Amino acid sequence: KFQFSAAKLKLLHSPNEFYQQLIFLCTNARDRISLSALYLGTGNLEGKLVQATREAASRGVRVTYILDAARARRRDKNGNTSLSILSCLKNEFPQNVTITTKYNNSFLSRLLDVLPTGRICDALGLFLEIYGVFHIKIFAIDHTSILCGANLSETYFTNRLDRYFVIQDKSLARWHHHLTDYFVAQENEKINATKNSFRNTITDISILSQKQKRHSKLRKNRKKNKRTKFSVGMVWCFPAMQNFHARIRQEEKLLFELIDTATLLKGSSLGLATAYLNPPQDLINKIVKDPISIDIIFPASSAHGFASASGLRGIIPLAYNKIVQDLSFALSPFQNKRLYAWQLNTNDSFHAKGVWLFQHGSALATITGSSNFNKRARQRDIELSYLLCSSDTRLRRAWTNEWHTYLRNTTRIEFFDKDKEEEATRPLRFYIYLSRLFFSSFL
Repeated sequence: KFQFSAAKLKLLHSPNEFYQQLIFLCTNARDRISLSALYLGTGNLEGKLVQATREAASRGVRVTYILDAARARRRDKNGNTSLSILSCLKNEFPQNVTITTKYNNSFLSRLLDVLPTGRICDALGLFLEIYGVFHIKIFAIDHTSILCGANLSETYFTNRLDRYFVIQDKSLARWHHHLTDYFVAQENEKINATKNSFRNTITDISILSQKQKRHSKLRKNRKKNKRTKFSVGMVWCFPAMQNFHARIRQEEKLLFELIDTATLLKGSSLGLATAYLNPPQDLINKIVKDPISIDIIFPASSAHGFASASGLRGIIPLAYNKIVQDLSFALSPFQNKRLYAWQLNTNDSFHAKGVWLFQHGSALATITGSSNFNKRARQRDIELSYLLCSSDTRLRRAWTNEWHTYLRNTTRIEFFDKDKEEEATRPLRFYIYLSRLFFSSFL
């Protein structure tokens, strides 16, 4: 785990702030830039980011880009790809720039390296994207890390809302740089699991918070809580990876441990946000079985990532609507388990992902990162998430406000009557059924 002062963590609140922060950090980089995402877009904003890293490379800064092998080869309407945008950077500064694409445990992925650009390569790439992708997000520049689930493309810089934690900590940034080095070297390194240490930390923070409310002295609190040496104003960060095919299931265990921890704390509740609602059955069973109160936020159809998709992809939001119906039915007997659909009266879309642990309405901890906590994240993609917990009142208030900001732009989803469906979806009911039956783990 990593420990640092809460003063070193800052929350951003918009895609534009995230973009401006990336540009600023890359423009002023002195030693190392490590960027990892599903893909890099091909527009003007992405071009400015590449130019900032190009100028950094010209100053001797080490620059590393890591992208998913299939998604990075997808062509836009002009025939450009993430790799073609970066090729000039690599050619100009071969000693300082590293461009790496990662495969997701499929032997077919290797064909992308030998097939010529064309329809066959495009079709194979699309199939591999569906099969599973390298979904890890790393944004580390010198001693600064941005924990975020966004990709490096225009929509994530303008109107696709995510979460953004800017952390100025040398140890965490060094860990991110080393992790990119492992990926570049194609090493399958397992990060040591933290087991129950984070549960002890959360419990200690809860005890400290209660004693502060009673105006107890901090020294007395420290003596009574010996498991973790903590003080007011500190943050603990626990990274967790998920790679089902490589038997790395830290994130899955982390989520279940957090739910178990919540059941042990008096007056606790949970909030979960996801861009693609499709929880695994064992997670649904645990939510239903445990007495903990939980609110779940997901994007409405108009704010969905596939809202503007055409062709067969246009069925995807309808398939997710069916998932919402099924989940609302499963949760309908419980008053303390609620679903909320996020939507703004703009063209903004929802990509914020995370879990919040509350006690008496105040956030004790949160999980953020690349995962959507769904079947695909569990079984298909390679993910990296972080559990953050803090004893700092200001930071916990910021986490609490962040959740309530999302919640203010939602509509409560009541119980769906499974026998009633909108007239417009009836002609597509058969295709929706097939997508749920055969492709549930791909959603």
